[in-house]
Amino acid sequence: MVNKSLSNEELLEQYHNSPTIELRNEIYNRYANVAQAVARKYVGRGIEYEDILQVARMSLLKSIERYDIERGVKLQSFAAPTIIGEIKNYFRAYGNSVKISRRSLADITKIKLAVNALSVDLGRQPTVKETSDRVNMSEEYVLEMLDVMENSNSTSLDTIYSGENTYTLGDLIGNFDRGYADVDIKDSIKRALDVLNEKERYIIIQRYYKNKSQREVADTLEVSQMYISRAERKIFEKLRHRI
Repeated sequence: MVNKSLSNEELLEQYHNSPTIELRNEIYNRYANVAQAVARKYVGRGIEYEDILQVARMSLLKSIERYDIERGVKLQSFAAPTIIGEIKNYFRAYGNSVKISRRSLADITKIKLAVNALSVDLGRQPTVKETSDRVNMSEEYVLEMLDVMENSNSTSLDTIYSGENTYTLGDLIGNFDRGYADVDIKDSIKRALDVLNEKERYIIIQRYYKNKSQREVADTLEVSQMYISRAERKIFEKLRHRI
């Protein structure tokens, strides 16, 4: 019997020490709003909300089961990036005809133009903050629009934009600091690097530990940026199977 008077932290501590289905379900009920909040961000992108919400709920359950209270991170901070990842995977599998609203399409066009203009002005690719300042939109909204493009079959991560420098949409997304999500990813990658060859390890370390752009890594290895983009996909497929 679950003691309903326990705080969330006490409940998580009890589940950590002695996990039961009853405790897990109570934790799920208390944190269900996290799944709902993340799922709502993907409304209007070509897949029914109820389907997205179901994916988010299942991911929340998985997050609760994987959560380690001793890491000192709040459950919602751990669960949110996991839920986002599951929803993105669902879109990749079933969202081949993602619909973009007229307003979003206009904002995406504005963001693209701003990125191109800033590239010329700065002589390098702009950061998300610099782009958001130029278009007078929040950083969160700019990233959301980039995410819409990522999940739309009309725009690939390999799409090339040109100013004085050439770069892809994947570069813009890859440079965003996602806080705990990156910490969790990096921790997993550290434990899986043994499956990579020397060049693959170099690419991952330069990109995700030294925060270099795809263009910078490509220049160092004297290959095309497209090569790095494709190499990353193959590397992550290896890591996914290893992890």
